[in-house]
Amino acid sequence: MSERAGYLHVHDMSVHVWEDTVEEKGIREVYGSILAGLRGRGFATRRDPDVERRWPTLAPWNHVGEKRGIEFHANTSGRHIELSFFQNVNRGPNPNSNGGRYDFDKFARLPRYMRLHAVAEVVAVLEKLRLNYGYALSAALRSSEPLGRAVLRVQEGRLDEGDALGAFNRSWSADRFVRGPDGWPAKSEFKSWPYYDRDGIELQSGDVRYARVDGRLVRGTAHPGVNGQWFLVSHGESLGSHLHAKALFRCEHPELEPRRLVLGQPERLHRELEKLTKARSYRRVAAVGATLARLESGAAA
Repeated sequence: MSERAGYLHVHDMSVHVWEDTVEEKGIREVYGSILAGLRGRGFATRRDPDVERRWPTLAPWNHVGEKRGIEFHANTSGRHIELSFFQNVNRGPNPNSNGGRYDFDKFARLPRYMRLHAVAEVVAVLEKLRLNYGYALSAALRSSEPLGRAVLRVQEGRLDEGDALGAFNRSWSADRFVRGPDGWPAKSEFKSWPYYDRDGIELQSGDVRYARVDGRLVRGTAHPGVNGQWFLVSHGESLGSHLHAKALFRCEHPELEPRRLVLGQPERLHRELEKLTKARSYRRVAAVGATLARLESGAAA
């Protein structure tokens, strides 16, 4: 691998390559490699006819291509390469009269059947550049999740997804609180510590707990926020923000819990409990009884 100093950035449907030092000959080699990779993936490529007509000396560094409705424009100058994917199938609201290449919100305008194909093309370019040239990924793409999911998250504008602590730090700077080993606010920041969950057990940052979020049973790790509120984080995403400690509980048999609780659920649970008792289905009796007790204790609180 030819190591190069630079990084990769994704914005909407555009991939940007930035070199740390200006080296026109070297970055043109990278540009040619990108085009070769796109041809290998089935894109019909050619020089940009508009540039070739108006500025012929720039034509070798400006290209367009198309594959099954997904188009691209690529160019390089100085220490920068830009590769932008777009489409002209769906005009969408307020289209640019000059075509999809000049539209804003290119990803949002993609027909749904094209979106994953477009993400796959972006990921293929990023992986080629990362593995063959050693370019670093920008901060928005560096995470524990697969690169394809990271690209999709960025293109859909869900920048905080997968990084609950990062989202917290964007609201409260990293130096705003004394932090514990896991990066969340330390116990010393809370006058009311300790906090206890619904079962009366003291909570520690990182404890696995369950909660009902919009009626649904969810599982994650509990982390302290501000003003006595807690976050429940699963796979990096905050499932429940600003939860009271008493909303968190342990659950030994989640498979026996109702998947969702809705209005009128306590009455239905009472009726179900009677049926289960008559049927002598005692495991379900215990689970439904515990759910009902938590629900009613939560309502009382």
